[in-house]
Amino acid sequence: MTGTPIVLPGGGRLPRRRRVAIVREEHGSLVDLATDRLRHNRRVTAVSESVFTPLVLPRVGEVRTDARTVADRARARGYADGFAEGRRDARAELERERLEADERFAAREAAAQDAHRAALSALGGARARLEDGIAAIVASDLRRIEELAVEMAAEILGAEMSDAARSAVHAVRRAAAQTPRSAWVRVHLNERDLRTLNTVTDPSLPEGVEVEVGADVDPGGAVVRIAHGSVDTRIAAALERAREALSIDENAEASP
Repeated sequence: MTGTPIVLPGGGRLPRRRRVAIVREEHGSLVDLATDRLRHNRRVTAVSESVFTPLVLPRVGEVRTDARTVADRARARGYADGFAEGRRDARAELERERLEADERFAAREAAAQDAHRAALSALGGARARLEDGIAAIVASDLRRIEELAVEMAAEILGAEMSDAARSAVHAVRRAAAQTPRSAWVRVHLNERDLRTLNTVTDPSLPEGVEVEVGADVDPGGAVVRIAHGSVDTRIAAALERAREALSIDENAEASP
């Protein structure tokens, strides 16, 4: 503490020691008081540091936590993490099961389609074989019907030609239907038909035409000779030609 400077009359200053003595006299009590207070404060601080713990004031916004709170928080966080991981695992498992189900469904669809195509193919093959069998039966029946028709025609003609008069007239008419009478040069008839024509007057025979017996001419038939060939109207030959035609058709159907 310096205090107020002491100035002597006339502007002089007191010596330093004198100034100190005066200050001590004036302020001695204040110095002693300050010294005593300083010592007291030191004793209080020492006692407080040895007896009391430091007081730490919490910051604004902070929450005081303890071990149990930390454990509870860790447990809750663990539960949440486990729940999230379980959900992820469940979703992955569901997705895997869905993919497996889709694959099984696709496999069943493919198998069903293959079975359907195989069934259609088998059905088509069975139908083709059935149609071929029916066609073969029908063709066989048709051939048999045609053969029977030829045989029936032969029987009918045989019965028809058993009458000599009708047989002779039929021979001349069939020959005339095949070629004009004006072109006839010679006619070969069956011996019985020729005898029948010689006993009756038949205007169907043109004049000037030679009529002879043909050894290979059956009743009701005739072989007419013309200028540049002949016309065969024999019944047996016609039936044979019909049988040959049926045989040719059968061979043509059998060949690929």
